[in-house]
Amino acid sequence: MSANSEKAIFEIDDSCSGCHRCFTYCKSSGAIKGSTGTKHSINESKCVNCGQCLLQCPQGSVIYNHMIAEIKAALIDPSKEIVAVVDPAVSIAIGEEFGLEPGVNSLGKICAALRIIGFNLVFDGSFGADMLIMAESANIASALKKKLGINGFETASELPVLSSSCPAWLKFAAKRYPKILPYLSQVKSPPQIMGTLVKSFLAKQSAKDMASIYVVSISPCTAARYECERQSHTINENREVDAVLTTRDLAYLIKEAGIDFSKLAEESCDEILGQGSGAGMIFGACGGQTEGLLRSIYEHLSENTLENKEFLPARGSGAGRSISIDIPVKSNGGKLLKFQAGIIT
Repeated sequence: MSANSEKAIFEIDDSCSGCHRCFTYCKSSGAIKGSTGTKHSINESKCVNCGQCLLQCPQGSVIYNHMIAEIKAALIDPSKEIVAVVDPAVSIAIGEEFGLEPGVNSLGKICAALRIIGFNLVFDGSFGADMLIMAESANIASALKKKLGINGFETASELPVLSSSCPAWLKFAAKRYPKILPYLSQVKSPPQIMGTLVKSFLAKQSAKDMASIYVVSISPCTAARYECERQSHTINENREVDAVLTTRDLAYLIKEAGIDFSKLAEESCDEILGQGSGAGMIFGACGGQTEGLLRSIYEHLSENTLENKEFLPARGSGAGRSISIDIPVKSNGGKLLKFQAGIIT
C-alpha cells in the first residue's frame, strides 16, 4: 500500500494489464480512463472515491493511498492526544480478518487493541449517528409541518429532503445532478459530527489547544478520507477529523503490533456525553439510517413515544424501495399524514 497523503486517494500502478474490469464497475462516468489492453488511469476530478475499482481489480493494480504513516507519526508525538472514533460497521466487519464468526460485534476488542497501539481515547461512532438522526429528523419534521401550512415553520426546508451520510454519493450527486443540491440535507455525517463534538468538548474540558487533539475516524468507507480533507469540514481552522483508517487499515495496524485480536479481553469505550442508542447501532446496516429517521420523525410529529420501534421494510438490500407510514400530527389536530420514504442503495 502506498502512504502519501498528498497524492490522489486512488491510483493505478504499472502492473495494470488493461483488463477493463475497473471501468466496467465504475459508476462515475469518465473517472477511469483507458482502453482494453492498455494501462488505465484515474481522473481525480471525476472520481468519487467509492473504492469499487480497488475492490474489483483482479491484479491489485489499484492503490489506495492510506493515512497510516500520518497516524503513526501522531501516535509518537507527545503533544498530541490521539482519539479514535469507531464506526459501528467496522465493529461488525473486522472480526473476519482474525478468524471470528461473521457478524460478531468486536467493539470491545477494538477498544483494547487501539489502547495497546497507543490511542488515548476510543469513542463509539454510533453516538454521532444518534446526533445525525436527531438533527435530521427535526429538519424533516419541520419541512413536513411547513408543507401542511402549520404556523411557525415558514422558513423550514423544502421537500423532498435527500439525506445521505455517504461522501462518495454526495460528491457524485453534486457533480452529476447539480439540480438536486437545494434538496440535499446539510447535516454532517456521523464521523464529522463526532470530530467536532470531541474536539470542542475535550478542548473545553481540559483547556487544551484544539490543534493538539488528533481525531482518527475508523470507517468502512474509503471516501471518508476525501470527506475529512474537505476545507469546509474544519473547526477553528482545524480539521474536524484529522485522519481516517479503513477496516483493512485497522486490521493491518493490529497485526503489525503483534496483537492476538481473537484472544483480547474486551474493554469499554470512553463516553463523551453518554452511550449511543439502538438507532445509532443499526445506522450502518442497509436501510438503518432510514429506519432511525422514521422512528424519530414519528415521535416529532405525533409527540408520542413510538411503541413498536421496528420498521423492518426499511432494512435489507435492493437497488431501490420505499416505505410508507401513517403519522398522527398533533399540531394539525391529530390528522393522519401518510409519510413515504424512499431508499436507494
